[in-house]
Amino acid sequence: TSGEGSHAHGTTVTAAAATDKEEYHFVKWTTAAGYNLSTQNPYTFAVKGDLTLQAHFAINIYSVRLSAVNGRIKSGEGGYAYDTEATVEAAANEGYHFVKWTTAAGDSLSAQNPYTFTMTGDTTLQAHFAANRYPVSLFASKNGRIKSGEGIYPYDTETEAIAEAYVGYRFVKWINEGGESISTDNPYRFVVKDQTRLVAVFEPLTGSQTLSGVNGEARVYYADGVLRLVNLAGYAVSVSTMKGEKVLQFTADGNEEYPAALPAGVYILNAAKWKERYVVKKFVVK
Repeated sequence: TSGEGSHAHGTTVTAAAATDKEEYHFVKWTTAAGYNLSTQNPYTFAVKGDLTLQAHFAINIYSVRLSAVNGRIKSGEGGYAYDTEATVEAAANEGYHFVKWTTAAGDSLSAQNPYTFTMTGDTTLQAHFAANRYPVSLFASKNGRIKSGEGIYPYDTETEAIAEAYVGYRFVKWINEGGESISTDNPYRFVVKDQTRLVAVFEPLTGSQTLSGVNGEARVYYADGVLRLVNLAGYAVSVSTMKGEKVLQFTADGNEEYPAALPAGVYILNAAKWKERYVVKKFVVK
């Protein structure tokens, strides 16, 4: 751009060079024979004789920076020459799948993985992943039903399976498809890691039984005209015949024995507290 021409010996000359191609940058000045003179541009020197200078330029190198959440970068970071292709690839963590590449500002670029693009400048990309979604299927053996817990859940989320026994039965446990025992909790809370299929198992109530869902071991006995309750303080208690006729109703106040002269027959005891309800076949009076 400047510096060429005839100059008197000993005068100072400034040589400057530029390129119209944005993908190149200045590197150095050399003599016609290739000897290095300067990396300055403009380059100022004193004239001592005829001189031929050559300006050298090199193609720009641009960087690719990558990041990922719930996954990892497999390849693609580094420096690339202008107008060359870069290929980036990411891998999902367990329980997640790749969704898309975006710019640092969040603009969507591509759903391809690996993703190939042409370098025209420094580039920052982010790999986005989403949690896999797995079905939770719940089944009840006869004598009970599923209240809640079925659905499709994102990986690593917690859910709660709840089963309810029919009158005269109680919940025993949850088993998997292979018949293996999973838990005796009801509700049963667990973290979804994969497709889940559980079966609620129930059994008939006989004699003294624990009330399903009551904190602690709650038991009910009847003998010699006395109804005996264990761990049911604060519960609303009612006793009905098998036909639904209510014969007793009271709130357990902490006492364990309640006089109750009951005619011969089969009775159902219900214990309720707040929004929860517990049902148990209690006893046979002869």
